[in-house]
Amino acid sequence: LKKRQKEHLTALNKLTHILKCSLSDIGIAGIKDLQAETYQFCTFRNMKVRRLENANQQLQKYGMELGNFYRVNWVLNNGDLDGNEFRLIIRGLKRVKVRLNGETTEESLTECEESHIVQMADRVKRTGFINFFGEQRVGSAGTSELVGVRAFDIGRAMLQGDFSKAIESMMSGRNSDDSRESDAAKKVRQTWQDTSGDPAATLKAFHGADNILSRERMVLKGLNRYGKDHPLEAIRCLSHSVRTFWINAYQSYI
Repeated sequence: LKKRQKEHLTALNKLTHILKCSLSDIGIAGIKDLQAETYQFCTFRNMKVRRLENANQQLQKYGMELGNFYRVNWVLNNGDLDGNEFRLIIRGLKRVKVRLNGETTEESLTECEESHIVQMADRVKRTGFINFFGEQRVGSAGTSELVGVRAFDIGRAMLQGDFSKAIESMMSGRNSDDSRESDAAKKVRQTWQDTSGDPAATLKAFHGADNILSRERMVLKGLNRYGKDHPLEAIRCLSHSVRTFWINAYQSYI
C-alpha cells in the first residue's frame, strides 16, 4: 500500500469502503506516518488480484495505490514488523553557534554548512544517540495549558477506567495555536465544546468531510449509537491497535 499525506485509520477506512470488506480482512504490521509518502506490506483475506487492481482507479483520487501483488497463505498482524527504512528531506536547516563572552556564552542560530552535517552524521555513526521517545508517540513538551491534550493523556484516562474523560480528551485535541489541524477539524472540535458534547450535533459539523478526525468520528458514531452513558462501547468502535496506541503512549511517557 502506497499512501501520501494520509492518516493511518483514514487510509484503512477508505480501503474497506472501496473494497467493500471489513477491517479484519486487511492485515498490516504497523502504523505509517501521516506527513510522508509511505509504502507498507498488507495482506487482504480472500480477495482476487483483479479486485485489488480495479480499486486503484478510486484509491488514486485519495493519494493511495495498491501494487506488487502475490499470493501467500498467511496474514499480517500488528507487531510483525522487522523494521523501517526512511528517506528524510530536511529544509531550512540551521545550527547553533556558540560564542564566548567573558565568563558567559552566547548562542545564536546560523547557516548550516555541508561540512558540519557530515561531521555530525559521522559522530552518530561512531557513538550512536540517546533513543528518546519523541513527539510522534508522546506529543509536544509542555503543560496542558500550553500544548493541550497529548496522546498519553487519553491512554492514562483509559487505564484509570475513566472512558468519558478519555473521549473528552480525544475531542479536545491539541492547543489550537500549536495545531496543524485544518479549520474544518477545529470547527468540529468547537462544535463539541459549544454543544456540551452532543455527538449528533458534532457529527453534523463534519459536513461530509471524510478526511479529518477519523478516530474522533468513529467514537462519535459510537456515542450516537450507544449513548453517552456507555463511553467504553463507543471507544470499542475503534480497532484494537488504535486503542492500544494511546496506552503505549502513556507507557512511553513513563
